[in-house]
Amino acid sequence: HWNMLMVPTAYTLEQLQYDVVVGADTHVEPSYDPNCALITNGCAPVKVISAERLAELDRGPAVGLELAAAVDGKEGMNVIAPEARNCIWRELIINKKGLKTFIDRDGYGEDDYSFTKGHL
Repeated sequence: HWNMLMVPTAYTLEQLQYDVVVGADTHVEPSYDPNCALITNGCAPVKVISAERLAELDRGPAVGLELAAAVDGKEGMNVIAPEARNCIWRELIINKKGLKTFIDRDGYGEDDYSFTKGHL
């Protein structure tokens, strides 16, 4: 389901519904990201962010800086220089450069999705 969400223009809303892809009564075992196998000194969450907040005009730049600070200097992470971070955020979010994201979808609001708190 996650991999499908990462290609926002390839699927319809109906095709992306959690109940269709995973199943409403399916128990999903928690697991580590496969990239954790590449990190030699352990893999544990360090920051939870909201993609929606990252894209908000008032909070987005600060969320982006928090995310960069959480991974900057960590093994296997190449983070852009601090002086370029706000510029990159502006180019991606304000000027819409880069790949399409959930922000670029037309016609669907937050209430159109069938996720429950348990799914999240």
